[in-house]
Amino acid sequence: MSGQRILIADDHQLIIEGIIEIIKIAMPDAQIFSAENFYDLQQILTENKIDILFQDIRLGKDDAREFLNGIIKSHPDLKVIIISSLGDNASIDSLFKMGISGYLLKSDEKAEIVNAIDTVMHGGIYKSPEIIAAKKGNRIDPEQKVFLTPREIEILQLIMREKTTKEISELINLSEKTIESHRMNLFLKFDVKNVAGLVRNAILEGYLS
Repeated sequence: MSGQRILIADDHQLIIEGIIEIIKIAMPDAQIFSAENFYDLQQILTENKIDILFQDIRLGKDDAREFLNGIIKSHPDLKVIIISSLGDNASIDSLFKMGISGYLLKSDEKAEIVNAIDTVMHGGIYKSPEIIAAKKGNRIDPEQKVFLTPREIEILQLIMREKTTKEISELINLSEKTIESHRMNLFLKFDVKNVAGLVRNAILEGYLS
């Protein structure tokens, strides 16, 4: 998978940085680009031969469902992987009909990003494990879109108690680097950029009251 040109289109810098970090570890030779709006997305696709596009459905004021069809037709070799917090069947099915190659949920484990790349670059279609489980009727709570591990719930609760990374590290006997990794995962899963957004979305998802 080395040497791939990968573009991440998302208007949340934290999410872009998180995905870049994951890809760089698994694919050190990859060339990674990022776009935070539709204009930058168009410019990068025009000026570079991109192999894989990670595309959020919401890109600033634009909805990717309104422009992806044109991008796919203009760049037939481009593999498009949606990465979104939206997990409803209508959104997913409509995007696969447009010709996307994969669909990731922001609540997926980090390893799924690399799995998605490997799958689409070998000609396959990638679907989030959560989407597959939901279609099989294995989802525990069909109304809940964000799924956390027990450790993530524990760390979320400590963040709510205004504990610092160092304090959380000491309380649960994990390194500060590991705590920061869990913290980033929480931000990615809830599609937020700061603690205030994390708390708000966690309450909306029923994790906090």
